[in-house]
Amino acid sequence: MIPPSLLHDRSIAFSGAMYCLGAFPLTYIQSLWIASYFSSSLPLPNNDKAIEETYRDTQYCVMRSAAGYGRVAPDLVFDSLPYFDVLLRDLGLEGKRKSGLGEVWKGYGPEDYRGLVGELMDRNKGEEMEGKKSV
Repeated sequence: MIPPSLLHDRSIAFSGAMYCLGAFPLTYIQSLWIASYFSSSLPLPNNDKAIEETYRDTQYCVMRSAAGYGRVAPDLVFDSLPYFDVLLRDLGLEGKRKSGLGEVWKGYGPEDYRGLVGELMDRNKGEEMEGKKSV
């Protein structure tokens, strides 16, 4: 969503520029990630790590869906959940949204991501409180 060369500027972000079956959760989770990025509450990797991850992920899209759109844009039709998990992990939230065997036997839908804003706000409040205690 962020060009690696501009990552630490926190000046630009691109949302939704990929092929994905979970369009609504994608938009929701990316918007939370981008809002955290612009508010500087999202920790960022160093430049070398960001370039390494970008190269790995773009090459994965090309190889994983060679017959798809991977050479043109990120193609996560079959890999949406791992991408959502990465974004949620970056935000400090749990990616696995189902309990027990539901994680194995039930499909994911937009309803599984309900309440992320509240979870993110609670996490941020918790971090603020920890910061105030250590002062």
